[in-house]
Amino acid sequence: MSHVGLEKEEATLQFLLKKIIGVGLLAVGLVILATGMTYAYVGLTVLGSAILLVGAGLLALKIVLRNRSAPNA
Repeated sequence: MSHVGLEKEEATLQFLLKKIIGVGLLAVGLVILATGMTYAYVGLTVLGSAILLVGAGLLALKIVLRNRSAPNA
């Protein structure tokens, strides 16, 4: 495998990993947020919101980096 192909594979793996982690954080954050809202725990609600924001940020970062690195057609 060529050096250029290896770099592209690593970049693809990095984007995939960010996507998986982002979606996982969204799911966990949503569950924690719902639990905090159901039982009126402010701490859990804030924690769930923070985790949701981090997950959404990772997904947004993935999209921005993918679009920035795409060649102009």
